[in-house]
Amino acid sequence: MPKKATKKKKDTLGMAPAVHRNQLEEQIKELDQRIDTLIDDFGSIIDTHKDKIDKICTRMGINKL
Repeated sequence: MPKKATKKKKDTLGMAPAVHRNQLEEQIKELDQRIDTLIDDFGSIIDTHKDKIDKICTRMGINKL
């Protein structure tokens, strides 16, 4: 079985607080982008299912959601 590639962590011991802050800000930006992507994907999935439910409700004579 091949070995998994792992990221090597930087040794930040003794670095200035600004270095840690910059790293945290970069990680926050990455997470924000990931969250935005997930929200967009989830929204499109909900819209697709809502359309399907609306079609079923129309066929059954029930009010749409």
